Amino acid sequence: MDGTGTVPITADVLIDGDRIRAVVAPGGPAVDAAADRVVDVSGRLVTPGFIDLHAHDDLAVGVRPDMSFKVSQGITTVVVGNCGNSASPLAPTDAGAAERLQVAMGPAPDPISWTSMAGYLDWVESCAPAVNVAALVGHGGVRLAAGVEWGRASAAERTAMCRIVADAVAEGAVGMSSGLIYHPGREADEQEVAQLARAAVQAGGLYSSHIRDEGDAVQDAVAEALRIGDAAGRPAHISHLKAMGPANWGLVPGLIDSIARAGASFDVYPYRAASTYLTDAVEVLGGAHVAPPADLVIAAAPGREDLVGRDFSELTAEWSCDLAEAVHRVDAETSGRCVVVYFGMDEPDVIAAVTSPHGAYGTDGLPILTGRPHPRLFGTFTRVLRHYVLDTGALSVQAAVHKASGLPAALFGLPDRGVIRAGAVADILVIDPATIADRATYADPMQYSAGLDAVFVSGEPTWTAAGPTGIRAGRVLRHGR
Repeated sequence: MDGTGTVPITADVLIDGDRIRAVVAPGGPAVDAAADRVVDVSGRLVTPGFIDLHAHDDLAVGVRPDMSFKVSQGITTVVVGNCGNSASPLAPTDAGAAERLQVAMGPAPDPISWTSMAGYLDWVESCAPAVNVAALVGHGGVRLAAGVEWGRASAAERTAMCRIVADAVAEGAVGMSSGLIYHPGREADEQEVAQLARAAVQAGGLYSSHIRDEGDAVQDAVAEALRIGDAAGRPAHISHLKAMGPANWGLVPGLIDSIARAGASFDVYPYRAASTYLTDAVEVLGGAHVAPPADLVIAAAPGREDLVGRDFSELTAEWSCDLAEAVHRVDAETSGRCVVVYFGMDEPDVIAAVTSPHGAYGTDGLPILTGRPHPRLFGTFTRVLRHYVLDTGALSVQAAVHKASGLPAALFGLPDRGVIRAGAVADILVIDPATIADRATYADPMQYSAGLDAVFVSGEPTWTAAGPTGIRAGRVLRHGR
């Protein structure tokens, strides 16, 4: 499967260095004689490497450069800097940057050696991760770097932030993201975000939005993102499309129609549960009436590891308190670092997003490898193949592969990625269709997927059925280079 969505063919693929030299169908010239090594992939699916459009691996690519939790599900490229939260820019005077980034992204290097996007990408390159890395510049990070943490930005402050965004794209960022449900992004009005998005687009990048509301006001929030894209001069990309809460179930097909009419796009993960920090989740829960306390489950609780796996119905009963008091107590006892998994999406909505031709896939997992992280961190892409393709037949295998490779490469401007053709970079998977499966569950989420015979990154074998090879051949994918 070449990643374009066309039907599979039987062919040989010749890799020369980090590129594909030829794709030869039966009856074409033999390639074995020209090869130093022949890999028999009879009965297997050969596909482009998968592209995770929504990752939070900004620090993990350097701190955990083997990236096994991504490579093991077929991911060869991650896009970081999502939800308005990126590892750069940083103000030189920001003494709390390391702690803030560690809370949001997992373990951080000590010291942090960069302030700019160029410096960050150089650091990633020096760490030689196993996956390719493209980066967005986060609107929230831009606000903090410009000293605009609270309230509306002045005209002068907006101009300064536009310069920061344009510089980041010039230094290699593929665009700007916003997280309008999080601080400090939610302090911004639509006009500010549109002005900064326009700066990103004029520099050659795109605009990706974690919209302002995914619950009761999700329709208005999607409309706002589409208006921002229109004002910026390039259709917006909407992150992890969903409609939280029973009152909003059934809205996703209509949201997809609106996105399609605008020429926009989105990404999605194939699960009914979301995950974020406790205080942010409760704000969403309160607005969308998403779920009872039993559906709010603790995934990580630094300092109170005994709480991992417990839900808030248990805690409110044990502590004889209401949900608000239990949340306050857990938040205080974990120093604001409690992560939860919360259920609130409807399966028909998930199916609509997973199967739509306008959507790609993203894990959205926090790379905090303690407790019980959301299984999407380890299993997103293989779950699509196992559950939605092979088990339920909700979409064809070629459509799923396209949405995992060729489509995201086209959406985010990643040339020579996401396709199998002569001249493309040799990011390639060898998949056993009989055994491919996600093994990560909510109860046991840190499990590698099954059924990946081989993962090649830039022509180098990075993963086999036996596990990681130790070879790390990922590249930094700088915009315009």
